[in-house]
Amino acid sequence: MHKQVDVNDHGEPLDRWCWPHSEAMNGAEIKLFLGRVNALQRYTDNAESVADQLMRRDRDPFDDRKICLACKNLNGDYCKQRYASKAKNFQPVKTVLWRCDYFKQKG
Repeated sequence: MHKQVDVNDHGEPLDRWCWPHSEAMNGAEIKLFLGRVNALQRYTDNAESVADQLMRRDRDPFDDRKICLACKNLNGDYCKQRYASKAKNFQPVKTVLWRCDYFKQKG
C-alpha cells in the first residue's frame, strides 16, 4: 500500500523543501508544534518558544533533555522522585528543558 503524499498545485510534495532538507518545519512537525503550544499555554507565557525548543531537541539525536511536564513523577508542583530522595525543597521548573536521572515518560 502506498502512502498518500500531499502535493501543491504543481504536483510537488508539500514537505519537499522542509526538514530534513532545510530548517523549515514539515507538516508533521507543524502539527506537533501547534499541539504543544496549545498544551503549554496553561503553564507559561512563552509557549511558542518552549515548543520551538522541543522541536529542535526532537531533531537532534544527541539531545536527551526533557521537560517535567512530560514526566510521570511530576505531581502538581513537586517531583515525587526528588521528594522521596530527600530533596524536599526542589521545585521543578515544568517548562525548562534539562537532563534528569528520575525522568519517566508519561504515557
